[in-house]
Amino acid sequence: MAAETPSWLVFVGGLGLGSAISAIITALFQYALTRHERLSALRFTERKKAFSGLLVALADLDRCGEDVSSEMTIRYELAVARVQLVGSQNVRDLLHAWQDTGSGTPERLQKLEAMITEMRNDLGISD
Repeated sequence: MAAETPSWLVFVGGLGLGSAISAIITALFQYALTRHERLSALRFTERKKAFSGLLVALADLDRCGEDVSSEMTIRYELAVARVQLVGSQNVRDLLHAWQDTGSGTPERLQKLEAMITEMRNDLGISD
């Protein structure tokens, strides 16, 4: 014995609402997908700027040695703050670990390499 189609479903189909509902669902799905892509692109851009700013600031500090100007210190602190805003917990932890190491030590270089690897992971460009 075949099951009867509910009368409300026949009514909705008769009004052509099935295709309208389908179009609305498709539009909502496309909106969500587009929004997700835009947010992902924005997150990538923000992280890339923050990470490159930090690496430039670190290179400047390393190049200057003991003659660090207040401008360089401010640029470094702002770069650190920006990474703390957009970086993953792993990057932030490695940044703090890097800061806790002595200048010119092998441990500091290891922390920097690990931090760069985590930055690549955050950006989705890891090997």
